[in-house]
Amino acid sequence: MPAHVIFSQVDDRPAGFSKIWLKDIIRDQLKFDGVLFSDDLCMAGAQAAGDVSARVKAAIEAGCDIALVCNDRVAAHEAAETAQELPYPNQNRIKTMCGQIPTWQGDLESTCQQFDYWQQAKQNVTQTFFNPQSEAQATRSAIELKDPTAYK
Repeated sequence: MPAHVIFSQVDDRPAGFSKIWLKDIIRDQLKFDGVLFSDDLCMAGAQAAGDVSARVKAAIEAGCDIALVCNDRVAAHEAAETAQELPYPNQNRIKTMCGQIPTWQGDLESTCQQFDYWQQAKQNVTQTFFNPQSEAQATRSAIELKDPTAYK
């Protein structure tokens, strides 16, 4: 889910309306082939794209598979009407997502353990965000990352 934030060194559009972010970076560079949901198109940050119809079109055309319109019933109806005019997103991604919804096991961690990659993902998050690393390791990691401003 891309946010309605602008990283002007990469693109002048909010990330959720940016083909650079959604297609070039998320799909092509990061190889993400899951479903991309827009952030809530009723949020103030989305107003840069116009009315709700323009926001839905901009999000889908940029690469979102699903456009979310929350907490505004009138806008949701308008969005649904607009969506009928747009091409269908990649149905395989949506079918794959639906096929991966786990059975509830009573709590979140037990439910997530149904996924083969759960332990590795949990370990990666813990190491990245909760285990301090030396300053030299942090500097080396930062240098190894691709410069996100290289897209403009």
